[in-house]
Parts: sequence; C-alpha cells; structure tokens
Amino acid sequence: MPQMNPIYWLLMFIFMIFNLILLTTKIYFMKIKYFKLKNKNNPLKFTMKW
Repeated sequence: MPQMNPIYWLLMFIFMIFNLILLTTKIYFMKIKYFKLKNKNNPLKFTMKW
C-alpha cells in the first residue's frame, strides 16, 4: 500500500469542510427566505422564531 501525501489529505479535508459550510449556509438562507415569505404580513413573528 503506497503512502499518501499529507498535503493531499489536508486539501481534501479543507475542501470537505468548505462544502459543508456552503451547504449549511445555503439551507440557512433558504429557511430565512421561507420564513420571510411565510410571515411577510407579521414581522414580529419572524423575529420571535429566530
């Protein structure tokens, strides 16, 4: 079994974390958008939820 390059592993790890952050922020913004649309007529309810 050949030895893997540690730099390669580091890059993979960083890339993985980056993708995870990207995904979570995407979901978070989608949630905000959804709640804003849902509670457009009631802004107080929106602030209470978060």
